Amino acid sequence: IIMNELLCLDSIPSVLGVFDFSIAPPLLFYSYIPIMLLTIFVGFLIFVGEKRNIVNQLFFGISLAFSLWILSVLVQWTASQADIVMFAWQMLVVFEIAIYIFSLYFLFVFLNKKDITFFYKGIGATIFSACIILLPTAFNIVGFDIVNCEGAIGELWHFIYPMEALCLAGILYIGFSSLKSRKEKKQKSEAIFATIGMFLFLSIFFFFNIILFLTKPTKHLSNIIKNINILLNYKNII
Repeated sequence: IIMNELLCLDSIPSVLGVFDFSIAPPLLFYSYIPIMLLTIFVGFLIFVGEKRNIVNQLFFGISLAFSLWILSVLVQWTASQADIVMFAWQMLVVFEIAIYIFSLYFLFVFLNKKDITFFYKGIGATIFSACIILLPTAFNIVGFDIVNCEGAIGELWHFIYPMEALCLAGILYIGFSSLKSRKEKKQKSEAIFATIGMFLFLSIFFFFNIILFLTKPTKHLSNIIKNINILLNYKNII
């Protein structure tokens, strides 16, 4: 199917000839946009504080990847042209895998106060490069559902999800293995809080994506959110 200038069935490109904000639930904007702006602001603020500090660089990498992931999701919801929506779906894998790679890298350097070996850098670079190469192929997004205006995930995602689960296990391993070299209670608490915080962040992110992509509740979720908004508006009128 040639998707150039092909519009999603429920969308009218009323904003800049590209977007239709009316088709997205208002709660999406209230929740996603503030998080995106705050994340990139804090990440940039930390980065410029000491640009050569590898921990600051990695934290900014996480912030940037997460912000771009949110932006990609917003484009999926609001873009009217099918080719733009398709592109946003294709790009999602790059931002998502970057979040996990940077998170693992960040936690190791933050807790151990040293860089990872060239071997582990090579593994991370290989995984990321493979995602870049497979980005425009059917291994990433196998097709496009014009009715619901969304991409259909390909075989690549069946490797991405187990890899993300391994990253979660890696977070716990890095965190709790660092406790052996920490004798003071304050140092142990720092490691525990950093590990739990990173694990919770990635866990919520992981399970949200599993539900979103494997059960494909996009249309149903949209209807639920819209119904909640209608009920709230009705209550306000009464």
